[in-house]
Amino acid sequence: MKRSTALAISLAIIAVTALYSAILYPNLPNPTPSHWNAEGKIDGYSSPLTMCLLMPGIMVALLLLLVALPKMSPGRFKVDSWVRVYNVIMVLVLAMQGTLHFVILNATRTSATLSPKFMLCVMFVFFAFLGNFIGQVRQNFWVGVRTPWTIANETVWNIVHRFAGRLWVVVGIVGAILTLFGLSFWISFGLLMAAAIFPTFHSYFVWREVEGNV
Repeated sequence: MKRSTALAISLAIIAVTALYSAILYPNLPNPTPSHWNAEGKIDGYSSPLTMCLLMPGIMVALLLLLVALPKMSPGRFKVDSWVRVYNVIMVLVLAMQGTLHFVILNATRTSATLSPKFMLCVMFVFFAFLGNFIGQVRQNFWVGVRTPWTIANETVWNIVHRFAGRLWVVVGIVGAILTLFGLSFWISFGLLMAAAIFPTFHSYFVWREVEGNV
């Protein structure tokens, strides 16, 4: 994906998110529900303005950061060779945030129970999409499984990211389906965290094998 296309899509996502906030703002209760527990019950409140501005503000700040980071990459860690993949990942992150904002703000508007399982499903789907691209990410300091072992050895980096890509696609799809069909919140959450964290430990053992330190 070209940088201009990624920026256009990202700005459109932010604009739609901000517009949705502006439309709902007059109808939000005050104080406004802003936090839900693992059972989906409201356990925190905030002001309507904060709820409407917080996520769009975070998304704008994140977009600026993601645009700036490639220009700050040193030497061989520049993203030039895989910048199209970087741009896709940038759009995916903003799309995930925008989706979460829609779900949260709609629950806020009605003071309804927020489904933690649905929120996890959004994250599982995000991981499934991300897994399709993470294997194409090359060594850098900003995106991917950045451990001392992947940064130190390009071969380790590539092996770990190809594995993580396959893992995240499988866990993302299976996790979303199982969660929708009744898998408990904590098991789903544990599965998501395990998929996110496992590549970190995997990188150490891959490094030991590649470096001959078994």
